[in-house]
Amino acid sequence: MNLRTRLGLRRRLASVRLRIDFALLTVQIRTVMSLVRLQEIDTLTAFRRDTSRQIKALARTRRPKLLTVNGKAALVVQDAAAFEAMMDQLESLAGVARGLAALRAGDHRPARVVFGQIAARHGIPRA
Repeated sequence: MNLRTRLGLRRRLASVRLRIDFALLTVQIRTVMSLVRLQEIDTLTAFRRDTSRQIKALARTRRPKLLTVNGKAALVVQDAAAFEAMMDQLESLAGVARGLAALRAGDHRPARVVFGQIAARHGIPRA
């Protein structure tokens, strides 16, 4: 492979990386915005007055609810299953961010090297 071909491949690879980075960043922003959106706001007094109905509504909608005290945000309540799902999504996004940071720092290896090491470790003949 001559130098011109290598440079062309590097440029295309850099372009693909930028598009992937941008796409992942867009997905991250949309996911976080959908997780943080607080559409339901109520007073703590109203929540305490009818707790069982409020809890059923939280389980049904799976959306967090902001509770206020004296007109100021005091706490957020959310269904446990919805909270766990949100935490799983955030952990996934954190993993993607760590991977992108490692890629930018040059902490990566070509796939053929990794697959070669796996094949050697497990005695798989290379094609």
